[in-house]
Amino acid sequence: PRLQPGKPIGMNGHSRGGSHANVGSRLLIDKEFDRKTIKRTVFAPARCFDLAGVAQLTGCTGIAYRNYHDEFEQDFVCDVPVHFMLEPYAISDQWTDIDEAAEPNDPWLLLKRHHLFLYDKAL
Repeated sequence: PRLQPGKPIGMNGHSRGGSHANVGSRLLIDKEFDRKTIKRTVFAPARCFDLAGVAQLTGCTGIAYRNYHDEFEQDFVCDVPVHFMLEPYAISDQWTDIDEAAEPNDPWLLLKRHHLFLYDKAL
């Protein structure tokens, strides 16, 4: 097999890829990989688990970055799905905030803080 139990596994991604990294980590845990060998680094992932799903990642090292200045200037993808619309979805880790402004005339409007290059620039 390509993934060998007991060997370190890095799960990384941005946006949807960050959510996939979290879900993939959970699937590896379900396949009885040692959660201590799985390291997750995600940038602006959407929320993909309820509280019970997040609890199943306990012991699996992870860091989740979001580009946040205040409630009006932030990477809004990190709040998908919106809390009041669906059952409570949660993030897999506490946010590690960066504060990197977008270009003044960025065409992404509300998503202007979502660019991966902003995360790269900040770190």
